Amino acid sequence: MCQIALTILILLSNLGIPVIPIGYCSLLTVMNVSAYDDSSGEYPYIGLTASGEKTHHGIVAAGPGIPFGTEVFILGYGKGIVLDRGSAITDSHMDIWMSSNDLAWQWGRRILPVILQWEVDDTLCCKRVSRVPIPPW
Repeated sequence: MCQIALTILILLSNLGIPVIPIGYCSLLTVMNVSAYDDSSGEYPYIGLTASGEKTHHGIVAAGPGIPFGTEVFILGYGKGIVLDRGSAITDSHMDIWMSSNDLAWQWGRRILPVILQWEVDDTLCCKRVSRVPIPPW
């Protein structure tokens, strides 16, 4: 599985899409990607992620099967890092933080290619990859 992802990343690099550095394990998948902002938070947690980090561009909420610190590349959005969770977020769904409610609504909900990456050995990579659902198509 990890070797297949590496092959896909090499092909993507030939198309000008950012490549994941050597020493990283990666997975290319398709996920449901929606957006959120701080307006739905509750005091005193407004502006804070589940990991304790302050919200800012690049913060991504993901399901519990995708560990905090996982780096992602979302087509149409760019790079991000998983540092948040959400009650409606599953392992096949990501939520990207936006600076305003208007921007979050404009983003909406999209089905997009997502690259997940971890700086780990190949054995651990494949254990993590097995927890991320792969769409049937």
